[in-house]
Amino acid sequence: MNNHDISSDQIGKTLDELQKVKWGVDFSRYKAVFSGTTMEVYEFGKDVHFGGQLKPHKRRKRNRYLGIRKPFSISRARLKIRRLIACNSGQYDGFKDKFMTFTFAKNIKNLKEANALWSKFIPRLKKYVGHPLKYVAVVEFQDKNRGGVIHYHAVFFHLPYILNDKIAEIWSHGFIKINNVRKIHSIGAYVSKYLQKGVVDARLFNEKCYFTSRGLKKPIIVRVPPLDIDLLAPNPVEYKLEETRQLPFCKWTGLTTYKRYAKIE
Repeated sequence: MNNHDISSDQIGKTLDELQKVKWGVDFSRYKAVFSGTTMEVYEFGKDVHFGGQLKPHKRRKRNRYLGIRKPFSISRARLKIRRLIACNSGQYDGFKDKFMTFTFAKNIKNLKEANALWSKFIPRLKKYVGHPLKYVAVVEFQDKNRGGVIHYHAVFFHLPYILNDKIAEIWSHGFIKINNVRKIHSIGAYVSKYLQKGVVDARLFNEKCYFTSRGLKKPIIVRVPPLDIDLLAPNPVEYKLEETRQLPFCKWTGLTTYKRYAKIE
């Protein structure tokens, strides 16, 4: 074989590079997500595109006859909630995080009805407080023997001290419970786990399973190895590895290694 012959692998790589230039897409095998004191690192087995559209595609039609929310969408929602809480917990000077549970005295089971009542409660609480609220709330279906009555679990980041009776009066639909945040190791993981209970509940179809306020601090996503970021920072941050695992194989990303780090205070 002539040394100048071009292999099929080289041709494939050349075509990939031309496609990147054509569509203006960036590729990376890394993704790091910074959420408060937590850093999550994904090391993909393949180049993953971002920052542009690789090729034109038609919008897929949703299956409106499925009737339940897919487990993948629930897992994605849990991850988003956990990261949002991690980003906002303890970030508002003069305010302590408050974890509350809201119940209905009438044991409401219709999610559409319950969500409407929750959406009306937030403006009333905002009016009483006098400033915009910062919160994350999730739905829980509890007590299957009674048909799965609906509760709400919410973390407020920007809420001043208010007596329980006053909050219950503003809520006006039942009882509230203020939980001790100090005894919870990871408030984000603790709150997001409530979504797991409703994975196959048909009431979640086409209805919101969580609520977030506007203006929350969001995770920072970067596409370069995290060590490079830390070395370039004015005050390099040190992390300790807490978890590492292989994610299920995906044809888009290949074999992916997931690592979670915690900032060393």
